[in-house]
Amino acid sequence: MKKNSILACINDNKKALSIIYAVLFVVMVGILGYSLGASNQASITARMLLENSPSRVQKVLGDRVAPFYVNPFNDIEAKQVKFPIAQLRGCRNWEECRTLCSKPANFQECVAWSNAQ
Repeated sequence: MKKNSILACINDNKKALSIIYAVLFVVMVGILGYSLGASNQASITARMLLENSPSRVQKVLGDRVAPFYVNPFNDIEAKQVKFPIAQLRGCRNWEECRTLCSKPANFQECVAWSNAQ
């Protein structure tokens, strides 16, 4: 009996249910469209920020910012440097200076020397 009354209620309200389903469908499509648009805008904004940010940090204030440190001997050409370099503990060649500047304890010296160039 209960089952028949539920089916009868559904049959009586088919038009109302179809309207509710249509409205729910439109709302879900709207939410999906908004989500995709917001996601696309976020990726565009992130891309613009990355493109406009400096490719590397020039000034380093000690070994606590090691992830941003750029060894000057990775960027400049050997022809531009006159060895030995007194400011870098008298390193005598490219490899010696590169090794010296790859150690965190020497970051400040190497950045000071690089900025002086």
